[in-house]
Amino acid sequence: MSRIPKDELERLKRKVSVAELARMRGVELTAVGSELRGSCPFHDDSTPSFFVQESTNVWNCRGACDAGGSVVDFVMRSEGIAFRHAMEWLLGYEKGEVTPSKTAPVKTSTARKLASPFDPGSNEQALLNRYAAFCHEVFKRTPAAQGYLEKRGLQSAEMVEKFGSPDICVGGKMVIISVPSSPVQYPTRCNRA
Repeated sequence: MSRIPKDELERLKRKVSVAELARMRGVELTAVGSELRGSCPFHDDSTPSFFVQESTNVWNCRGACDAGGSVVDFVMRSEGIAFRHAMEWLLGYEKGEVTPSKTAPVKTSTARKLASPFDPGSNEQALLNRYAAFCHEVFKRTPAAQGYLEKRGLQSAEMVEKFGSPDICVGGKMVIISVPSSPVQYPTRCNRA
């Protein structure tokens, strides 16, 4: 599916009822003033805290999860899918091709959490040094980088090992602050675009 036109997104937000999807997932909604109220399907709810405003077709939880949004947000959260998949799901629902799953909504991510490669207590200089060492190793293993050095007349592998990689800039900032093998401090600004 290509980029989703804004008018298509807005049409689905208006046309597909959040209340209907919530009821299909087993949420019993009762009218309270201008809103519908029920137990939130996204957390254990002893006191109904899930509200749907039918006039604007938005929902919000005033309880533990404090979530809310449009019909797209409801599908993303209840089906455990990303925005694009939620849009495809809603288009399929509109055509009668899909129905809300009967299983409990996804409450936490199923993606495996990766450990941070850095110590959260590290100071900025230690983080920059580690990043500089990484960039230096990548630079040494990249044929295009070696060609860059040769083009500039810098062919000594010993020089690269001792002083690090030349001007590696990201967003106008020079990220090579120091190299573990050299106590030399480099400038922190790049002048090139």
